[in-house]
Amino acid sequence: MLKGGVVMDVTTVEQAEVAERAGAVAVMVLDKLPSDVRKAGGVARTASVR
Repeated sequence: MLKGGVVMDVTTVEQAEVAERAGAVAVMVLDKLPSDVRKAGGVARTASVR
C-alpha cells in the first residue's frame, strides 16, 4: 500500500506490524506521538533542517 520509503511513527508492536505489512521501510517507536504531546498541552518540536 505504501511505496517509496515511508517511515511511520508508532507506539505499540501491533502498530509496527501493521505499518510493516502496509509497506513502511522503517518505524520509529515513540513513548508518545507528537500529536498526543500537543493534545496534553506540551510542546513537540522537530529538529532544524538547517
